[in-house]
Parts: sequence; structure tokens; C-alpha cells
Amino acid sequence: MEAKQCWERALAGSTWLLQHQRADGSWEGLTNAQLSAFYKGSWAFATTGQPASAHRLLTYVRERFMTSTGDFVPRMNVVHQAAHYLYINAYLVIGSMAVGRYEVAVPAMHFLTAQQDAHSGGFFSAQTLPNIPSTTDTISTAAGGLACLATGHIQAACRAGEYLALLLEQQHPVSSYFYTALMPDGSLARVASESELRWWRVIDLHAPDQCWYALGLPFAFLVLLYQATDQMRYRSAAEAYCALLERCVNPWEGPSSGKAAWGCAMLYHITGETRYRAIALKVARYIADHQETDGHWVMAKMKGTSGQAAAALDNADFDVTAEYTLWLGLIATHVLARDAV
Repeated sequence: MEAKQCWERALAGSTWLLQHQRADGSWEGLTNAQLSAFYKGSWAFATTGQPASAHRLLTYVRERFMTSTGDFVPRMNVVHQAAHYLYINAYLVIGSMAVGRYEVAVPAMHFLTAQQDAHSGGFFSAQTLPNIPSTTDTISTAAGGLACLATGHIQAACRAGEYLALLLEQQHPVSSYFYTALMPDGSLARVASESELRWWRVIDLHAPDQCWYALGLPFAFLVLLYQATDQMRYRSAAEAYCALLERCVNPWEGPSSGKAAWGCAMLYHITGETRYRAIALKVARYIADHQETDGHWVMAKMKGTSGQAAAALDNADFDVTAEYTLWLGLIATHVLARDAV
């Protein structure tokens, strides 16, 4: 796949979302609309040149899901409750900042920054009361760090970067597993095999179809943190996360590979190293190959639980369409920017 094709596929996804957006910002054809169908949309729309649609979506989210404390509820899935609570919040902060919706971004950021551990710099996996130690993890911390960068909270972003570098150092160098979370005492969270959180907490480096974004999102965030600070240790940490992914079985061929591809596209933009370009476009091809002819993606088909689209759209279909629209757009713009040099 070439970068221009990648951009065209991103625009097709954005157009599908636009065609399904009502005037009030809600999604047409979606019954029982949940927060999970909306939180990625504003960033995706902003990236693909649809700011008015981003505004409509954010107005709907603010009126229906935003609390007086700057949080967004209700959460219906365990992933958004206990695995990485702040993931939703971070997307909405970034999407709001992209189109200047400070009445959403500012209170949302106040809520999010209160969820950063004062000692480790990591962001909490589940909503936590002030001054109460709790589990932190790579996904929550990278998402929180991205929101910090988007809003100019550079010191908080650096603390998140230090956490991710430290967690990397704590892994056993010859282990078959990567543990993505730290316990309140700073030790690695070695989650039991029967835990419902294990898929997000333990990466088996020798098995396919793992939670690649638990490595990919820290990678992408650390690349941006390096750009923001010009501190080489953050770039080194980013490259270490990428190297971990390269040790894995199929890190560039899974539903959660897009975040690492964004990181690779940014590194290609920075360095001109063509191996990063090749990885980014390989993932883009994987994503594009699963796109429906009308421009959207079906979550059940991406996860391999269904061979065909369901009769009705569900929240997950809007979630995955916004996400892949976003990653294809970000991959394309970084690769095209370097290719034009």
C-alpha cells in the first residue's frame, strides 16, 4: 500500500462516519447508543478535515455523557472500567483540543491529571480516589501522557514517560512475557491466568494475536514526547518498545496494531529510516484489507468472531471505524510529509 492510498482509505472511513451523523451529533442507525461509539470520533474527524462534524459529536458527548467533574459516563465494558479507565478520557481531550473545544478539554484534563500517581508518574488503570495508591499500566499512562502533551502539561507528560521507561527496565530481559502494569508498591503486576484482565496485562512474546497496543501506544507516545522535549532517553525508550514488538509473532497483523504503526510513521518522518515506513504501511494494508466497500469496519469481523456484517450496526462498529480512520489518517500524513522531502 502507498501512503496516498492510505489517506484515501482514511477519507472513506471519515465519509462513512459523516454520512451516519445526525445534526445533533449522534449516529444514525445505532440503537442503545453508548459512550464507546463516540469517544474516538472527534480526533478522527479533525485528522481527516471534518472539524464541523467533530464539533457536533463533542456537543452530543458533552450533553449526554460528560459529568460536572470532567469525567465521561456510563462505562459499559470492563476494558473501560478496570483495564484502562482513562483511555476514553484521553481521546476526548485530544479531540477537543484539535478543534478548540476548551469547555470539554479543560475540565476533562482536570479529571485526568488527578488520576496520575504522585510517586511513579503512571496513570491509574481504574478510577481512583485522591491519595489512594492503585494499579497503573502502560495503556492508561500512554493515553494520559498523550492528553498531557495535547494540553501543554509537559511536566506531567515527562513523568509518564519516565514511568514507561522504568516499567520497561523492570522486565526480565529473557522472559517470554511482558507485564504491562505495576502494583501500588511498584512491583510488576503478574496477573493470574484466570483473570479477566490478563489479555491487557500480560503480553506473551511467543504467541500470536496479543494486546499489541499495550506496547504500541507507549511507543507512539514516547516518540511524541521525544519531539516535545528533545530528550534522547525518550526516543531510546520508544525504540525499545518497538524492538519488543519486533520480537513478537505477528505484531503488525492484528486489530490492535494501528497504534504502533502510527509510532513507526512518526519515526520515519523524523529519521527517514525506510524500515519504519515499511512497517507503518504494512499495518495500513492490514487495516485497509478489512475495510468494507462502503468505508466502515465491522468489529466482529476484525476480531474474527463473525464472517459477515450484522444486520444492524452496533456501538463497536462506530468505535472501530473511528479508530481505523484515525490511524490511517495519521500514518498517511506522516509518511507523505517525509516522502515529499
